[in-house]
Amino acid sequence: MDIPNLYYLKKINLLFLARRCRLFTSTTKIAGVDSASSEIVKKPRFSTVNDEKFQQSLREKDSMNTQKATTTSVRLLKKNFEGKDMPCDIKNYPVKELDSVSSTFYAKARNKNWEMYQTKILKNTRYGINRYLNEKREIGIFKDPDFIKSIQIYKMFKVCRSS
Repeated sequence: MDIPNLYYLKKINLLFLARRCRLFTSTTKIAGVDSASSEIVKKPRFSTVNDEKFQQSLREKDSMNTQKATTTSVRLLKKNFEGKDMPCDIKNYPVKELDSVSSTFYAKARNKNWEMYQTKILKNTRYGINRYLNEKREIGIFKDPDFIKSIQIYKMFKVCRSS
């Protein structure tokens, strides 16, 4: 007898012994049946979700790393606003001004060593800003025609940085 068949037989024997010796207690629920009363337990098909649980699940839809990346991206854009003595409230900016500010941000963004950001870091920052604006104001900065200037500037600097 080869080893796979022996393993299979052991598995069947253990299953048989577990059922035969009644290892399950009388309070154990198996497959929707309460073994103490042998009645079928009816479960609702759709769960009830209150508004608080719904809002919490919306907040937690992204992983912790994605939430941190979004926060870091928005913080970086807000630092750009602070450097220009502009109000930092991104949620209430008019779209045209947001386009103008984000286009200059892509052109002038530097790290702490005053070097230009790598393309992938700037790309991730852009995705984080998009997630934030999409969540707060339902604005998408990638394809929205109001953000045409910042899209063009980003593409131009992406080409310049990669060469």
